[in-house]
Amino acid sequence: MTAKQPSLAALARSSGISRETLRVWKSQGIDIFQPEQLLARIGGKKGKSTGKLAELKEQKLRLECQRLEAIILREEELLVPTEEVLAVAKLVGMTTRLIFREMAGAVINQLDGRTQSEMYRILRKEIDARLTQISEMDYMPDSPLAKRLEKKIASYAKRFPTPN
Repeated sequence: MTAKQPSLAALARSSGISRETLRVWKSQGIDIFQPEQLLARIGGKKGKSTGKLAELKEQKLRLECQRLEAIILREEELLVPTEEVLAVAKLVGMTTRLIFREMAGAVINQLDGRTQSEMYRILRKEIDARLTQISEMDYMPDSPLAKRLEKKIASYAKRFPTPN
């Protein structure tokens, strides 16, 4: 006497696999009523999807942690908003341009009639001095220096228009 095979619905309920998936596996030649074949197929499918799912969950968790760290840093005022960084960078660029334009005016008379090597020494000395000046400046947008520089830069921009 042979045991009666369970219905597809009963097999789906007991295995936790949809009837449609069982139908597809059966059409692929798997004897879904043989526990060994069914378990091997379930183990292979769950193993693959569980590995990929675990990887995706880990990636999502990592991104969520990074987002929360950024929020915490911003709230602790250790992370500066992008707009503020860009404003300071623009001010630094404008200040640098202003300082080097002033340098050009200051050294032009010193270069007249000099040899190339003498010009190089003079320019190198001036450039080093100006870069040191820039590195030691206070670039906070609300600082008095920044406000003075913005006014001076605006006046220079009118006198020396440059393409942006």
